[in-house]
This record gives sequence, structure tokens and C-alpha cells, in this order.
Amino acid sequence: MTGFKNTLSLTVLGLGLLTAAPLANATGGDDLVVVLNAHNPTQTLSKGEVKSLYLGNTAFWNGVVPVQLVVRDDGSGASSAFYDVVGMSSQRYDSHWSAKQLSGQGVAPASASSADQVANMVQSQPGAIGFMLASEAWKIENDGIRVLEIN
Repeated sequence: MTGFKNTLSLTVLGLGLLTAAPLANATGGDDLVVVLNAHNPTQTLSKGEVKSLYLGNTAFWNGVVPVQLVVRDDGSGASSAFYDVVGMSSQRYDSHWSAKQLSGQGVAPASASSADQVANMVQSQPGAIGFMLASEAWKIENDGIRVLEIN
């Protein structure tokens, strides 16, 4: 397994940096990773930090750059793993963001239909964060993003 992780790190070096231990999920061993804009200096994210970001509890990167959330459409393996991280069903997550928007406490995440679309959206927005499965990240050819494992 160590050789595999080293190969993974070298393989995605052009995309960014993989760090920390993988997050087990319901996708049969395919780990959920987060994708950040390449200019974001964040080096690691814990499961709790990802949850805080995606629930709108953390609105700025380092107190300066606004967080812009990108989620995958329901039904993808990545969205299933994501809902495990935030501890909610898809419907409850949508309700959470509807309530936040109605009360003026945030803007719901943008939705992407594919890993390529996530990468493109994150690359074009300095404060953006998205997610995908590690197996999808291997296939993305975009030097405007960085890939981080969730620790």
C-alpha cells in the first residue's frame, strides 16, 4: 500500500499535492479528495474542516478570500462519499442551504455534473473548493487546481 500511495503522489504531482491519510467511504475504497484552486495556500484539511466549509460555518480562507463551494450532482459516487463526510442526506443538505439562503447567511454551493466540471469551476475561482473521488482526480489534466486528501 505504501508503494501505491507514493505512486499516487507522483502521478498527481502536476495537479497539486496529496497529503495525509485517505478517508474511507461508501464508494468501495475509492477515497474522497478535495480540490482547491492552485493559488490557495491550504496544505491540509481535516474531515471537520471540510464539514465546516461545506456547511457554511467557515466563510473565508485565512480570513481573507471568500470560500466558494462546488458540489457534485446527486447520484455520483463522489456525492455519496461527500454526504458521509457532512453527516447528512442529500435532502437535508439542500434544506440546510435553503434555510441559510433565506436567512441571508450564505449562498448555496454551485453544482457540477462531472469531475472535469468541478476542476474547471475551482480553477476559475480563487476561493473555490470542490470534491471528487481519487480515481477521478487521476484523470484530470488541469494545472490550475490542487488535490488534497482529507485527513
